[in-house]
Formats: sequence, structure tokens, C-alpha cells
Amino acid sequence: MNIDNSNKNIQTINLLLNLIGLPACGKTYFSNKLIELIKNDDQDSLKELININNNNNNNNNNNNNNNNNNNNNNNNNNNNNNNNNNNNNNNNNNNNKIINIYHIEYDKIFLNINELLNNNSTENWKPTRVEVFNQIYNIVKNSDEKIILLNQFKPTKSYYYQKTGLEISESINGNNNNNNNNNNNNNNNNNNNNNNNNNNNNNNNNNNNNNNNNNNILNLFILDDNMYYKSMRYKFYQLTYGFSFNKDLQEDIRYCQIYFPNDIKKSKEINNKRQIKNNVNDERIEKMNELFEQPNLDRNNWEKENTLFFNNGFNFNDSDNNLVKLILKDIKYKFNNFKKVNYTQQHYDNQELFQFDQKKENDKIITKNSIIHQFDLHCRKIIGELMKPSLTQNYHQYQHHQQHQQQPYSNYSKLLSQHKQHFLKVTLTQFIQENSEYIQNYSDIIPYKEQLLNNFKNGCLDKIIK
Repeated sequence: MNIDNSNKNIQTINLLLNLIGLPACGKTYFSNKLIELIKNDDQDSLKELININNNNNNNNNNNNNNNNNNNNNNNNNNNNNNNNNNNNNNNNNNNNKIINIYHIEYDKIFLNINELLNNNSTENWKPTRVEVFNQIYNIVKNSDEKIILLNQFKPTKSYYYQKTGLEISESINGNNNNNNNNNNNNNNNNNNNNNNNNNNNNNNNNNNNNNNNNNNILNLFILDDNMYYKSMRYKFYQLTYGFSFNKDLQEDIRYCQIYFPNDIKKSKEINNKRQIKNNVNDERIEKMNELFEQPNLDRNNWEKENTLFFNNGFNFNDSDNNLVKLILKDIKYKFNNFKKVNYTQQHYDNQELFQFDQKKENDKIITKNSIIHQFDLHCRKIIGELMKPSLTQNYHQYQHHQQHQQQPYSNYSKLLSQHKQHFLKVTLTQFIQENSEYIQNYSDIIPYKEQLLNNFKNGCLDKIIK
């Protein structure tokens, strides 16, 4: 359900639930069971998260309303009307709640990336993981700041609560067809509130306040992947530092991860029974098991505070429902008590490990410089094309410049050269650094090359027009 979060009175809570484990360990099965449980029985568990988070804000708002009431009592004779209006505000503050559930299945997104890039290379897992992060970032921030290759993700399911009851909309293949209907219903209700109270200006003002406070949004992102490297998980945890408890935007993002302990024998057994496109083979599972960095509660405080361990196996039937209910309670507890933890500096047990990490950092610098050099050549070519129009155009533009004494081309060249330096040193460098664990050579950035260069070219055109 798409709602404009730009209104400061609309509160958005974003919950990241990260699933960790080998392929075919039950993560997707668990995700589907969890969504089914929320749909049929337990939307209240998620609604409580909105209510709990609103307590402090509501208390502050109520205190302000009481102060305003006292002032009004001293200055006018409309005490009853004002008190009634304030009571209406308090009663209706949480009437409309929107819960969006995003089940992000990396396997399916990987296939979409393959189709987009027209190849089936395993190297496409790198842009797949960049894509998921950028998509979530844009949704949480309600922006298009990050480059994405696919259409913006839509909720798998949305629950919309208002006075008249519950409306449910579902996404098929990421397309939510009910968004406009839900938004129209909300607008109609707001208009009816305003029309019924036209006789009193105070009532109108209070109804407008109600409309602003009506929508409290909760986004639950279920990240259904293996997440075998710590850096893959920590990248999402870092999002909490950008948005949590932002008083101005009233946005909040919280993190929790569930680790499904590795059982390579069982994983391979179940995996070989699965009939899915692009299924992984035993060799890849074994390799992933060797590389797997399990949550380390002794060394990483951020994982210690935010990790649940799933130590029970699934029976893959209805008897699993009670188990999923218990896990949902634990998830809710973790989200309710979420605490941001500073990532302490890595302590090295031996010099060899330190030298290994230093080499990785040096390799990243070499990669960044190599990519910047390649893009510098592309940017020079773009500037050259912009500075060399056709001979006819060039002749007429030259006459026009001479007659009106406008800026010569040399000035444009200097302006575009400065823009190129900013693009290479800031925009491109930031993109590489943010995705350094996936961009290890020039070929890794090729899926984003066209968009990055188009952005650069559009920036050049803006400079010329201005």
C-alpha cells in the first residue's frame, strides 16, 4: 500500500527481519507460514508495535492539548467545544493503521536480474543483493535516491484498518492492484469528515488534524536469503543508524535476525527434492557451508542483542503453526526492545588475520581507482559529444553567441569538466564504497553503468541549460 510519508504527522515503523541459513533449511517455508499466521490470526501482534511506539508521542501530544485547553479556558467561553474536539483527536489518533508485508525472496529477484541482463551468470548475485538493499533504502526513506534496476517492490500483502473494518490487498508477482482503491476510500472518509463539520471552524481544524494523524504505517521486510557473510547482514543493520527515532520525520527502523543452524546433510537432502528453477547444487551448498560466518554473539554486540536461534526442525505440516506462533512472539519482543549497538572495532587475534584484512582494503582501493579510470573515459566521451553538435548547428550557434555575447563553448567545457570531477570523486566513489563487498572489479558495476552514465549526462545537460 503506497502512502505518502512526507507528512510529518504520519508515523512509519520499518521492521527488518533477516533470515540466515543454508539453502533449503526452511527459511521460505517459515516466511510463508509467518505471513499466513499474520493474515489469519495475528495482525494484532503487529498493530501493537505501532501502538507501543506511539505511546511517547501520544503522551506528548496529549500534554500539549491539555495546555492548549487551559489557555482556551482562560480566554474564551467555548470550553466544552474545545474539550470535545481534543477528545476526538485522542480517540481517533490511531484509528487508521496500515501494515505492509514485503516477502523478499532473493532467488526470484536473482531470476529477474538474469532476465534483465540477458544472462544466467552466478555473478548476478552481486547486483541482486545491491538491488534488494537499494530497494529497501528507497522505500524506508520514501525516495528514489538509490539506483534500482527493477520496478519498485510492492508489498506481498497489505492490511488496512479503519473504523469500518479491515481491508486486505495482496500483491501478485509484486503488483498491488488495490492501492488506489484503498487510498480513494481514505480520501472519501476524510472528505466526509470535513463536510459534516462545516458549521464550526474549530471542528474543521480539528478534523484536519485528525486526517493528518490518521495513517500509522508499519512495513515488515522479510529478507529471505542465506546471508552467509556477516557483512551482508551488518549492511542492513546499519540502516537503523540512518533513520531510527528521527523526531522530525517520525520514521523508525528496527532490526532482528533469525539464524537457522547449519545442517548440511539435511540441507542437501531437502534441496535435491525441491523442484524450483535454478536450484543450487550440492557443491555450491558445501562451498557456502565452508564460507558461512555464523552469528558471533561473543564478538559482535549488534548480533548479540538482535539474534534469535531457530533450533527446532519443521514437520512441514499444520503442526508447525504453534511453533511459528512462538517465534512470532520472540520476534515481537526483539522489535519492541530494539537497541542500537555501536559496532566495536575489530580486534585481531593474530598478525596474519590483520594482514589479510589490510590486503582486502588495499584491493578495494585498487578496484575503485580502476573503475573510476574507466568511467573517466566514458565521461570524457559524453562531454565531447555534447560539445560537438552537427556542423550546421555549430555554425548557427556560433553566430548566435557572437551576436548576443553569450558564454563561449570554452566556458561550458570548464563547467562540464568540474561536473565530471564531482561525479567521479563523489557520486561514483560513494556508490562503489557503499557496495564494496559486491563490486570487486569493473565487470561488477556493468549492470549499473548505463544508469550511472545517464545520470551524469543529464547532469551535464542541466549545467548547460542553467
